[in-house]
Amino acid sequence: MISTLGVLELILIALVGMVLVVGIVSAALVIFWIARSRASTGDPMLSHRDAKRLRPLSSATDSTSEGSGD
Repeated sequence: MISTLGVLELILIALVGMVLVVGIVSAALVIFWIARSRASTGDPMLSHRDAKRLRPLSSATDSTSEGSGD
């Protein structure tokens, strides 16, 4: 028969594992969100809704050519 200490140890291991999984997944989502917003607007602090409101779609595609100095 499994002792009470063994059951508590299994519960503790399961809780620590769940905390690690949640932390890794949330960090991956944050990194993905920052990379996606930086790629679309050049500013990771702007959301997609703000970027669409501030800049029309046509000028978002040729953002590399603006300010080239020619």
